[in-house]
Amino acid sequence: MAWRQNMNAADGLRKPRPDTFVESMEGGVAMSEKQWSAGTVLGAVALLIVTGCDDGIGPAGSANLAVEDQIQLPDGFHISLWADNIVRPRSLALGDAGTVFVGNYFFTQGVTSPVYALRDTDGDGDADQVWALSNEMGTPNGIEYHDGTLYVVDEHRILRIDDVENNLANPTFVTVYDGLPSRAETDQATDVGHWWRYSRYGPDDKLYVSVGTRWSFLVGEHTANDLDDPAVYSMIVRMNPDGSSLEIFADGVRNSMGMDFHPTTGDLWFTDNGASWPFNDSRFYDIPPDELNRATAPGQHFGFP
Repeated sequence: MAWRQNMNAADGLRKPRPDTFVESMEGGVAMSEKQWSAGTVLGAVALLIVTGCDDGIGPAGSANLAVEDQIQLPDGFHISLWADNIVRPRSLALGDAGTVFVGNYFFTQGVTSPVYALRDTDGDGDADQVWALSNEMGTPNGIEYHDGTLYVVDEHRILRIDDVENNLANPTFVTVYDGLPSRAETDQATDVGHWWRYSRYGPDDKLYVSVGTRWSFLVGEHTANDLDDPAVYSMIVRMNPDGSSLEIFADGVRNSMGMDFHPTTGDLWFTDNGASWPFNDSRFYDIPPDELNRATAPGQHFGFP
């Protein structure tokens, strides 16, 4: 397996599980920085694209409300529908020319999906141009724009499109790296692994990518899968933009579904999603809980499992 071989050769090979971990951020100074992170995200995104899983879960009576009315916002913020003609959007990235790139997530194996590019050319608050950037991708969920290039993380591989905003009608995909765990490898334990990725371009000019656990909940035999598996899951890795020098940056991360760097300190803030399945078993539905974490240096362990 390419992933197993690459990680065994990497300088950042997983170390034994430590006795102490970085605690999740819940109070004091951490809470104020958590509020900074949320405010930055809300202030930077002036659009609404419906994302998430089709689990039918929502506030009582929410099915009868417009999408905009189902989201609670802080005072002074307004939200409206910007685009509704794309399929299963999940991640967003903004280009220099105002193009909004949308990564998406399909659970159905064998279904190919594009990355979407949207523009509001007349400034009326609605996306009036849509391009589908296709390359036989299965789950092009993790996207990141940097210096004219769009990076797309599609399950086991990372692709890039150079000068993307000038080539929306005819993009050229270049494979940067293709050794992340495949969907087949990820699913072989329980059929509910996390093969969809999230990414961010760091201030150190490295590409950061989440690699989620192979299983959704801690029960029975599945508790040992990641502890003894040399293929290595449950982490955030980083590499050079050309795919070289892969290394583990943060370990013990169940499944990060969003990350960003503090503009001053350079610390990496990231979510770590706890279990949300099986829905009908309260013993496992919220164990472990969701977290918001901060990595201040490479090599920190955040406790999972």
